Formats: sequence, C-alpha cells, structure tokens
Amino acid sequence: MTDYQTALASNYDNLSLLANTSGKPDESLAWCRKAIPVLEAVRVKEPNNANVAQVLRNASWNEAESLTKLGRHAEALPAWDR
Repeated sequence: MTDYQTALASNYDNLSLLANTSGKPDESLAWCRKAIPVLEAVRVKEPNNANVAQVLRNASWNEAESLTKLGRHAEALPAWDR
C-alpha cells in the first residue's frame, strides 16, 4: 500500500512541477498540498524509506517555490525548512 501512496504522491508532485514551470504557482501549490500529507503519512510508517524522503523533498521544494512566487514568503519558510 505504501508503494501505491508514494507513486500517487510522486504523480501529484510531477503535476505540481509542471504547473510551477508553466507559470501557475497557485495550481502547483494545490498539487503540493495533495502530495505532502500522503508522503508524511507514509514516512511515519516507513521512516527510513529513501524514495519517500526524496519525493517529500521535491514536493516541499515545489511548495516553497510556489508560495514564494505567490509572495507568501512567511508561509514558504516551513516548506523550505522541510
């Protein structure tokens, strides 16, 4: 089940990246907000899963970039730290 969840969240993250590079940070943020909770739940079950950690890093990066592009810098800080 965790492999499915990780793959789903990875797809959400890819859609986030696509939206972000297409100049749609609000749409990108929506995809990040779908991916991150799924990944955090999987990380609780599998704290040493490197694939989950990498996808979570990517989703957090996309979230931080999207928030920064939207001028929501204070909200971006926790995402940059994650």
